[in-house]
Amino acid sequence: MPGIAYSDGGGGPIVNYPDSWNYGVNQNVIVVSDGDPKVKVFSAAGINAVSLLPMIADSSGDLFGGMARVYNAESPDAYGSPTFDPPDPTLARHLGGSNILYADGHVKFLQQTKMAQDPNRTGPFPVDCTQYEDCNFFKFLIPVSPLDDRVQ
Repeated sequence: MPGIAYSDGGGGPIVNYPDSWNYGVNQNVIVVSDGDPKVKVFSAAGINAVSLLPMIADSSGDLFGGMARVYNAESPDAYGSPTFDPPDPTLARHLGGSNILYADGHVKFLQQTKMAQDPNRTGPFPVDCTQYEDCNFFKFLIPVSPLDDRVQ
C-alpha cells in the first residue's frame, strides 16, 4: 500500500499511513520556520477573534494554508488540493462542506461556498505581502492567518 511509513524509533513496528489525510492543521498558526526570516512569530494573545480562526479541519492535506484543502477535502492529490483551487462539489466531504475546529475550541460545519475566495477582499492587507506571505491568504471568506484584520 503506498503511503508514508512511521516508526516509534525504538524498534517498534512501522506503521503505514495512506497518502490521503482526514484532517489538516492550519500552517499559518502551527509553523516550523527552520530560520526562515519571512516567518512572522505572533502571540496567540494577540488574536482577538479566536472564534473566527480555523485551527484543524477536514482536509485533503496534513497542513492547510488556504482553504482549498478544506473545502476540497476529498481531493485525490497526495498533498491536498492546490491552495487556491476553486470549490469543486465533487471533492466536498460530508454534505458539501467540512468540519472546522476554531481557535476557541468550537467546531462548526461550513459549506464549500462559505470558504471560497471572496472577490470583494482586494486589500489593503495588514502586512507587506512581499515580506511575510502571499496576500491571497487574506482573500478567503474566512480568515486563515493570525495576521488577518478580521481576527485582530
